Amino acid sequence: MKKTSLLLAIGALLYGTSGTYALAELTLHPEMSPAEVSAFLDTMNLQPIKGMSENAPDLGLASPTGLDPAQALPKNVAVDSSNAIHLLKMCPESFAVNGHEMAKFPVTVTFGDGTKETQWWTAGTGTKGYASGTGWLLAQKDDTWNHQWTLSTNTGVSIKQIVFKPLKRNTSGDNPGEKIVYAFDVGGKLPRAPVTTAPEHTPGSARGQFIRQTLPTAPSPIFTATYSDPVYTATHDADPQTNNSSLDGNNIPLNEAPKLSNNYRKPIHDLYGTLTIDFPTPVGGNTPINVVDFAYIADTDCILPVREITINSYENGILNFTVIADQGAVAIMENAQKLVGELFVVELGDGPVTFTTPFTPQSGSCYHMMDVDTLKVMTKDYCF
Repeated sequence: MKKTSLLLAIGALLYGTSGTYALAELTLHPEMSPAEVSAFLDTMNLQPIKGMSENAPDLGLASPTGLDPAQALPKNVAVDSSNAIHLLKMCPESFAVNGHEMAKFPVTVTFGDGTKETQWWTAGTGTKGYASGTGWLLAQKDDTWNHQWTLSTNTGVSIKQIVFKPLKRNTSGDNPGEKIVYAFDVGGKLPRAPVTTAPEHTPGSARGQFIRQTLPTAPSPIFTATYSDPVYTATHDADPQTNNSSLDGNNIPLNEAPKLSNNYRKPIHDLYGTLTIDFPTPVGGNTPINVVDFAYIADTDCILPVREITINSYENGILNFTVIADQGAVAIMENAQKLVGELFVVELGDGPVTFTTPFTPQSGSCYHMMDVDTLKVMTKDYCF
């Protein structure tokens, strides 16, 4: 359908004798513009979910052991902690992330017939963000803490899986200091007492909450969800005694009965880079089209990608170092102002990466490694 025709269709709200309206059938497609998507979403009454206030006080917020205790995983939710990812730190303003901000991460849907389609999350108008594909539209408006993500489909389109990867956001075109990624923040929604002795939160991520369905119509779709790619920041250490990050409840099976005596269903970690939603019975094909097929809450936070640079060795004029990052670029700087040699680039999803390069220092000069994206000095000065 041409864009002009689509806009006309969106405007064709046909009022009946009862005072309600029905939206003309639209063709959802990958080329929908932000204005077209916005006009469509405005036909839905997407309101904040009640009873999910951010303003409830934390218990002992100033204390590192005074954060929300971890909440038990819902029976249809699992965590897969087999692929730990190390990044730098939370964004200075990591809260109140909305759909618009997260643009440029991949979303993959698997249709009822097993075929797949991947589209990129797009910045819509205002606080809206979306991914539009062949006969489907996923959208999110306003703060992900208490505003819904929604799935809409054309008649005859069914979906059995959705995979969100906000950690794989493409930052290649961003300005230095703006190359940020996102992760899902799960766990303690409200303060509980007594205070836990093992904080759930990554410092700077505040409280999150697990995915939960918000679709008011019955019967609601049955789904399972898996959080994977746990994200650790340089400021988070889940096991201070051993100085190693660790997780509680690796690869928890879906629908496993809670075992609260040993916290098997209470993960102590809270950030995950991938969310996979599976529908045992494919969903979709609602009529009229602005009746949502699936709606849910899933909180997200903002993270700076590069975590650290480790100098492994320098022998016989050869420098060996490792960049622990999901993506980004680093450089060797001489006397804090001169670039030495090439940029060392970690491509999206490849980190951590070890580099080996010839390096001949000049007498009387000092050198350090710098994160090109954030202009942050990542190592101490080495002077010769």
